[in-house]
Amino acid sequence: YTNTGFKNEISAFAKAGYDIGKFTLFGDAQLRHATFTYNGDVAMPNLDWTFFNPKAGIVYKHNKRVSAYASVGQSHREPTRTDMFGGEDNLIEYSEVIPEEVIDYEIGTSYITNRLGIKGNLYYMDFKNEITLIGALGSYGLPLTANVETSFRSGIELDMYYKLLKTNKHEVLLSNNTSLSHNRIVIGGNEFQPLYTPPVISNSGITYNTNGFYVGINATYNSNSYIDVKNEYISPEYLVYGATIGYTRGGTTISGKINNITNQKYYGNGIVDGGTRYFQISAPRSVYITLKLVI
Repeated sequence: YTNTGFKNEISAFAKAGYDIGKFTLFGDAQLRHATFTYNGDVAMPNLDWTFFNPKAGIVYKHNKRVSAYASVGQSHREPTRTDMFGGEDNLIEYSEVIPEEVIDYEIGTSYITNRLGIKGNLYYMDFKNEITLIGALGSYGLPLTANVETSFRSGIELDMYYKLLKTNKHEVLLSNNTSLSHNRIVIGGNEFQPLYTPPVISNSGITYNTNGFYVGINATYNSNSYIDVKNEYISPEYLVYGATIGYTRGGTTISGKINNITNQKYYGNGIVDGGTRYFQISAPRSVYITLKLVI
């Protein structure tokens, strides 16, 4: 088969801020227009979308260490080619997919010193016509999606570091970023958890630095998540470990990275077919060597 899709877009963006003592008011806005035309075996109407995406907020800087902010913004996203083609690469039957709309509310704070840093962010994303995964694959293995009339995503994001040791030549850094979320889609009046959205995701690490040399260990945890729309089948939780080592001198850096040190079998995405779970197995133990030269 032979087909060609043409997509063009144009956008304009404006941003402004205004200081009032320890407060900063800010706002930005984007006007975006996109078009998509298709030439193939099956006729498809020409599509065009125009979106206005505004955002406004306020930042409070108590001092150099403590600050807080709040914001609200609206954004839109048009369907992709895969969404509209039902997982096919060559259009068989055109499926109209409505652009999604989301209003994002956020509030956060931070505390930063030379040895300790803590950032926290609360968010609530209220979707309309969200384009979400349905847990099935098309003929070419592309994930299928559909509009959901009502859905939301909410949670808290935490980002922390602490310099356990800090001298002129040596540093030991502890770090962690964790996301706790509560996400739901509404289908037929019933609430379900969206696919592949584990309620807990956490990454932790410890790194030692001295005179351009560094070595570290990290751990990644993902809790259970669902792989079907009705939330009957799960993808198991996993905890994997990795390590890094490297040396930087001048503009040259050589580094090594080991992923999945324990060679654990764990899964990324999955689907359910006829009551049987099928998973995409994530990479086993793997090693990467990187050399970076700045000339």
